[in-house]
Amino acid sequence: MKSKLRYYGNLLIVGLVSIILDAYTGLYGTLLSDDLYNATFIYILQLIIAAFAMFAMWSNFNIWKHKPLYSRLSLTFAAILVVAQYFLRFDSNLLWLLPMLAVVYIFRYDTLTRS
Repeated sequence: MKSKLRYYGNLLIVGLVSIILDAYTGLYGTLLSDDLYNATFIYILQLIIAAFAMFAMWSNFNIWKHKPLYSRLSLTFAAILVVAQYFLRFDSNLLWLLPMLAVVYIFRYDTLTRS
């Protein structure tokens, strides 16, 4: 029972982060202000986040195949990074990773709910 709560709790954490960031940016604007805007920094950050998300998906089927804690944490952290990156400048370049992470998360349900 605890493992199923952890499974659904990790999904809710990503949703909660998204709601909080949406409310914050609705009041104050994007997280990265215009005077700090640096296209190279944003591009490199997006590459790092995309690489980490792809690594998290790959590792769920290879490295952490039998380690549900690491699998849940890697997928959750990758999703949080993608959501946070969107709210930096409302740049939707990496939002395509969220459905892919969700599919992996749902597909690995039996392993992720195992204690």
